[in-house]
Amino acid sequence: MFDKATLFSPIPSPNAPYFVVLAISAVIVILMATAILLFIKNEWRRFAVKYVPPFMTFGVLGLIHLAARYEGLPWLASNIFFVSLLAIFSIWILVIAVWSLRAIPKFAKEQEANERYEKYLPKKKK
Repeated sequence: MFDKATLFSPIPSPNAPYFVVLAISAVIVILMATAILLFIKNEWRRFAVKYVPPFMTFGVLGLIHLAARYEGLPWLASNIFFVSLLAIFSIWILVIAVWSLRAIPKFAKEQEANERYEKYLPKKKK
């Protein structure tokens, strides 16, 4: 897949050995993004939602790549498209992970300070 002859081939073979693995991976990534949207409802949602666009984009473009490969569409089915898609996805996730590593400790400190503050406020009567 990564040798020069097949990397720049405009119409690669539709019978690639990784075809099923890539299809399952794309579906799993889409399901992960959907699960993040559906199941995370607490204050950590603002961090988790940042991961939804890259997961959805990679999953959908991965399925489009597989469909193009199956149909034999030139360049959209090529391995260079898939490798560039992987590179963009990796960089996107890395940028979000670095942002999360910086923002989560600040958020945790704010939550702790807020909990200490709320502890001394009067409670609502029923």
